[in-house]
Amino acid sequence: MFIIKPIIEKSAQEHLCTLCEVPYLPYAMAYQAELEGELAAICQFELQNNSGYIHHLVTKPGISDHEMMIIMGRTVMNFIDLCEKHTCYASEASANKNLLCALGFKLQENGEYIAHMEGMFSGCSSKHEPK
Repeated sequence: MFIIKPIIEKSAQEHLCTLCEVPYLPYAMAYQAELEGELAAICQFELQNNSGYIHHLVTKPGISDHEMMIIMGRTVMNFIDLCEKHTCYASEASANKNLLCALGFKLQENGEYIAHMEGMFSGCSSKHEPK
């Protein structure tokens, strides 16, 4: 079983970055995944003018749990969307390409990935409900 939760303490974020072998970004917000009580993954991201940007969405070396990473990515994207930033970007180096695609990102010509999240987390509206 896994748990996804925000990282509040910057020292904890820095430690998990070290474990996941990514640079610590003190200006970034972060979520962590725990797998069976052990720190397993990190997502560092920030809110920019009108969008979010995922810097890292990675596991610790030796951990492979695609489902956990999809749920972690969607949790972060939902948070960004709740902050009224309905577009999210990620670089090719931020996460596994298959993971980014599973999260709804599309590769752009400049090599960055983009996800348009307008309505992604709203559920069904009455006009979209099955008849």
